[in-house]
Amino acid sequence: MRKKKNLIDSAYSHSTLAQSGISHINSGIKNRVRCISDAAKLCFGVLECLVLGAWCMVLESADDKGGEMTINSFTEIEAWKNARKLVANVYAMCNTQIVKRDYGFRDQIQRAAVSIMSNIAEGFDSGSENSFVQFLNYAYRSASEVESLLYVALDIKYIDETSFNDLMSQAALTKRMIGGFIRYLKSKSNK
Repeated sequence: MRKKKNLIDSAYSHSTLAQSGISHINSGIKNRVRCISDAAKLCFGVLECLVLGAWCMVLESADDKGGEMTINSFTEIEAWKNARKLVANVYAMCNTQIVKRDYGFRDQIQRAAVSIMSNIAEGFDSGSENSFVQFLNYAYRSASEVESLLYVALDIKYIDETSFNDLMSQAALTKRMIGGFIRYLKSKSNK
């Protein structure tokens, strides 16, 4: 309970920081500040705060219901939902003429993306939290593989910088969600 309280307090203070960051971004845009790198870093931090805030809302909801949060199906897991979107976007990228012809690359990145979703689902139905954490670790590593293959796609000009950034952001968000779920399950088993 104490960890949840600290996490919730942390999220509220981070959400205030995030709102301040968004204001700075808006004023920077109005003043035509062209420091894209700093703005991107700030947006990345804001996104992390939003993910942390979503986790805290789930934990608060669980506390309001008397303790444990209940997930009845792997389809209710936010990391799985985000991985599903990533799979659709990877398949769309692979549907382009240039990627379609590279069977080895196409198959590898598609298998890695699908593996994220599959490991989350398989872990959920594995029967124990330790086993679930193990499968979530596999999913996390598959997301890293997708990120690495996205660099390959960028370097050999299969995708442009914008597509790379969009797909990379989605893969990174998926990893953060999986990592957060792993930490939650480990902290829960340490009680």
